[in-house]
Amino acid sequence: MGPVGVFAPIAETETQQWGVVGPLVLAWLVLAELRWNAAVGYSSHCTSVRTTSPDGPAISV
Repeated sequence: MGPVGVFAPIAETETQQWGVVGPLVLAWLVLAELRWNAAVGYSSHCTSVRTTSPDGPAISV
């Protein structure tokens, strides 16, 4: 319900249907992109940590 309240003033200038559906679609797209970026970033971050992590030398020292 947050995005709807934020975009309410903008929605008043648009058609009533777009004013209701538009922010929800926008929020869904943003969440989908954030999920995708988080999944890709998390996996690449884990692989980079594994490849660059000096576990062996740190333990031997």
